[in-house]
Amino acid sequence: MSLPAPVYLLGVVIADGAACDEARDTMLSLVRSGRRLHYREMDANSRARALAAIGELGLDQIIVVASPVTPKGQERARALCLEHLAWVLHESGVASLTLEARPASLMQRDRSTIDSLRGKQALPRGLRVAHALPSNEPMLWIADQVLGAFGDSLAGDSDLFELVKSRTSVETIQQR
Repeated sequence: MSLPAPVYLLGVVIADGAACDEARDTMLSLVRSGRRLHYREMDANSRARALAAIGELGLDQIIVVASPVTPKGQERARALCLEHLAWVLHESGVASLTLEARPASLMQRDRSTIDSLRGKQALPRGLRVAHALPSNEPMLWIADQVLGAFGDSLAGDSDLFELVKSRTSVETIQQR
């Protein structure tokens, strides 16, 4: 798959409570140093181990790709990805979405986006959206690993995405 650069990526992993517990345990078992797994801070062997473990979990991932993105258009791209993702999750029966925590001003922007989407009925009514710190929620590490591998595959830098590709749906939206 080849997409024009730059793009904005937003990804999630879908799991029920029992699967989350197993996935958290798996991800925690992969930590060698530090408090969490972060794709950009890992060497190629660690990335491969993490992505192979994610593939073994058998969980579905969704990546929403917005393009093209201008340097000043990242937050608009995120809002469009979030809106699209919310409907995809709703159609999959997902009731709760946890986003990775960002600086306070950007989390407030996410909340404003969510409120605005709810106000115009562009966000499913029952979908709960929250933020969590990656250091406190290993499920966020899965999305980070999958997004990192996907981004590297787009750039032609790695084939690690192949380890999770069969369980990953990629949705592309065009920014206007």
